Order: sequence, then C-alpha cells, then structure tokens
Amino acid sequence: MWETYAPSSSVDSEFGAFNKSLTAFEAAYPYITVNVQTHPSSSEQADFTTASLANQAPDVIRAANDWTGAFVAEGFVTPIDQFMNSTFTSQYFPASIADYQFLGHTYGLPENINGLALIYNKALFAAAGITSPPTTTAQLVSDAQAMTKYDSTCKITTAGIAFNAAAGFGSGYWWWPFLDGFGGSVFQATNPAMPTINSSAAVSSVEFLNSLVTDPNPGTGCNGVMSPGTDYGTAETMFDTGHAAMTINGPWEISAINSSLSALGDKFGVVALPTVSSTGMPLAPFIGSQGWEIASGKPADVTAASFKFISWMTNYNSQKNLVVLAGDLPSNKALANDPAVTSNAADVGFLAQAALSAPAVNTPEMGVVYSNIGALGAAEPTSATTPVTAATIQSTLNAIESTTLKAIGSIA
Repeated sequence: MWETYAPSSSVDSEFGAFNKSLTAFEAAYPYITVNVQTHPSSSEQADFTTASLANQAPDVIRAANDWTGAFVAEGFVTPIDQFMNSTFTSQYFPASIADYQFLGHTYGLPENINGLALIYNKALFAAAGITSPPTTTAQLVSDAQAMTKYDSTCKITTAGIAFNAAAGFGSGYWWWPFLDGFGGSVFQATNPAMPTINSSAAVSSVEFLNSLVTDPNPGTGCNGVMSPGTDYGTAETMFDTGHAAMTINGPWEISAINSSLSALGDKFGVVALPTVSSTGMPLAPFIGSQGWEIASGKPADVTAASFKFISWMTNYNSQKNLVVLAGDLPSNKALANDPAVTSNAADVGFLAQAALSAPAVNTPEMGVVYSNIGALGAAEPTSATTPVTAATIQSTLNAIESTTLKAIGSIA
C-alpha cells in the first residue's frame, strides 16, 4: 500500500497515528501482511496512474477524495459496495462518504474531513458590543461594518472580514459556499458533466462577494469591509495579528491562529457559515477528505484483505488516533461526541459546519472547472470605489463557461 503521510519520528503526527493504528491492525489480523510504502503526495496521483497502466499498482492507496472520478473513469479503482451496508456507511458524515462515491458506487472510505468555516475574533466582537457571531449574511455585513476601521484615506486598517478573495476567489474554493448558498451549483443536478457556473444565482453570489469590497459603510464616508485584492496570505496575516474580525478558513489554519493570538488568550471562535438572507439557504462549502481506495484487478482474497485494512484505518479508534495525535477532524460521526473532540471548541465549530456542508465534486470535469475558474478574477473589483457591474460578472462567467465546456468536450 501507498501512504502519503509526511514521515516523522514524532508520535504526535499523522504518521505516528497511522503507525499506532497499523500496529493494532496487524495484531488483529496476523495473517494479513501490510507492505507500507511512503509516497510523495505531490506525485501520487500521476504515479498511481502510471503504475496502474503497467499493472503494477499497489493494492491500496491513500487518496484525496477529488481523485475518485478520474480513477474510476480510468478503471484504476474497484467499487467496495459488496463489503458494506447502510449501517456501515452511516458511521461516516454523509458528505465525507459521498466524497468517495461515483456513479452510484462507493470506491473508498474517508479517514478525516476538512473544509471552510467562519472564524471570528471574540475580542473585536466584544469591543464592538456584539455578543455572538452572525447567523445570516445580512448580519455578517452589519457586524463587519461595525468593526471595520479606516485610516484618513479610507484604507482599511482593521477589516470586518478578510478571506481569500483573489484570483477567482481562491481559484473557486472560497466561491463555492456562496454559489451554493445563493441557489447555484457547479454542475447541473441532472447532468454532472454540464457546468452551470454562469447562472443568475452565480451572478448574485459574485455580486454579494464584491459588495464586501465596494459597498459604502454607513456613517464612515468609506467603502467596504474587506480590502480589494485580499489573498490568502493577506487574510491570514490580518486575522492572526488581530486586524480582521472574521475570516473564512479551514482547520489547517488553527495552529497558526493559536500561535499568533497567544498573547490575547483564547480569543477566537469557529462556527458554521451563515445562511444567505435572500434565499434562506446556508453557505455550504465543500467537505473534502483524505481516505483509502483499493486498486482494481487484484485477486479476490487481496481485495477482501484490503477492505479489512481500509475499514480498520477509518474506524472509530484509528480516527481517534488521528484526532488526538495529529489534530485531524474525524469523518466518523460518533467521534463528534467524544471528549477528544468536544474539549476542542474549534473542532466543535468545524464539525457543526460539516453537518451543513456539501460533498466535494469528484468528477474528472471538476478538474477542468478548477483549471479555468481563476479567470473569475476579472469580475472582482480592483478598488473600493470601482464596483463591477452585473453585466461584467455575467460576461466573465459566460466566457469561463464556454472555455470550460470546450475543455470538457476534449476529455469526453
């Protein structure tokens, strides 16, 4: 099997958690020999493709969920439905098990989850007299307006909110929850190969995001609650140094926040993103995961042994090892009530978001969308005083849709 953990001598790491779970598996199944090979995550997808074409694929691969569609289309991984029933799959958060489902079959099991949520600075909220984080987008805007500060030129010095809104809203990743919340989707529900990124809902979602930069802030004479061109690094620095009241980020950012805000004590919280005031629908980011898949074309006994392995590595105890030793978020629903999770307020917040999130799209066509969505940056404001018209947003999305459709046609 190929695993992609960063090799470490520390027990307190994903590699350490994996080895602890592996030791337990080998004790429980002494007749199954596991040949562990560490593989670079950056090249694993391409290397697995090469190995599969040469009939030299490993029996088991640790795979990102969004590789599933391509692997299935190429015939490289095998469905595992024969080993499971609804009781078995119900142990996982629905979005996480859906991450490994394609065309009506399940091809893998998730060992963790990750995704975006709203992170807020409790000290800045308290200073503004705001007692709780926003639950609607209208409240998010009004809260952000109350906490945004400017210099004499109307340059934002403390942002009401700051997140990765550059280059097509972080190559689409920070756009998806807003697209979904405004009633849109990346692909048609009845045709998962047909993108719908130029819908009226898509335009509305971009208009809202742009308004965070260009709408007047009443009583200040200035515009915006977020600076134009805010990228990941800028948003991270502003929030971590106490110069942004809210951000949208994932669990991977918590260690940096803890380190940066240590002087302020425990002054940040994590909650689910708000609902869209105009639609009543929640902002629903994609839930991604790392998990395990089984290569196709293997002998039946090897496939059966491989399933025993991947089900073990994603069970309650193995995931708890990842939670305790590496700080991962579990895909196992029961762990959400374990003290190892409930004692961590940030984890509780991220899991509350997970219950409202959407499974990441894992089709080959999604890779084409990611390759082209950066062009959406042309519909983002370049300054706080230059709003982008709905017509420009629509035109930009139409162009991206056209380019994407041509590219999808070339891989069909």
